[in-house]
Amino acid sequence: MTVAYQSRRTVVDFSSAVTSGLFDGDAFLDVVFANYSQANRVCLGDGSGAFTGCANVSADTNSSAGVTSGLFDGDAFLDVVFANYSQVNRVYLNAATTLSVEKVGAPQSVLPGGQLTYTVTVTNTGLFDAAGVVATDVLPGEVALVSTNGCAEDPTAVPTCTLGTIVAGGSAQYTIIVTVGAATPPGTVLTNAVTVDWTANILAAQTTQTETTVAQSPPQPEPEPTPARTGTEQVAAAGVLPFTGSRRLPTLAGIAAGLLAIGALIARYGRRHG
Repeated sequence: MTVAYQSRRTVVDFSSAVTSGLFDGDAFLDVVFANYSQANRVCLGDGSGAFTGCANVSADTNSSAGVTSGLFDGDAFLDVVFANYSQVNRVYLNAATTLSVEKVGAPQSVLPGGQLTYTVTVTNTGLFDAAGVVATDVLPGEVALVSTNGCAEDPTAVPTCTLGTIVAGGSAQYTIIVTVGAATPPGTVLTNAVTVDWTANILAAQTTQTETTVAQSPPQPEPEPTPARTGTEQVAAAGVLPFTGSRRLPTLAGIAAGLLAIGALIARYGRRHG
């Protein structure tokens, strides 16, 4: 039986040693090269016999003569140790692909019937791209979805928001706008959690949550008091005009004197024209 080997080019390096392992957490073997007077390299296997995504293990330039791998820091990701010529030997801990998630609700205090916006930010803090990133958010029962923005399923990306691939060192963000039920009692705490997972994740999915308090309804403004009237002014009953002030009335003696004066004028007129 003859076994044929197909030659596939990876990268051009001055390599002195190589090791293999599942460095990015998927099911395909990857390789790490120990290079002389160059940065040591890692290349990710794609399952077809080819290697893609080659990158430097670090920015260091070493004169490495050997390399081995193992779980040196106790996590689930293979680490590597390089034996260097006329240099300090070095160990590099593999962060692989790890995602962190942050969620913020605004405003922190919302009125019943008001709108609330959740902003979710997912960051790739690892060395490799994270493919098939999905965020899952189950809204609390006191709110109703208005819209989402930033997901493949927009504008109704609840509970599932597909973010796709997040490159190493990159991030993706999306927002969820909701309305708080008008009958929600003031003082209610709205707790909302989001969970993020991805295709090659071999760790626990990342989860975070945020809390928002439903505020008291704003106090109603008190009616302005009616200005008090002064002096002798009075507010009239319905249908009756109000008095605008007081006037001095004549006395009985004054009335009698007036009548006598009128009578004298009449008598005088009669004598002249009689």
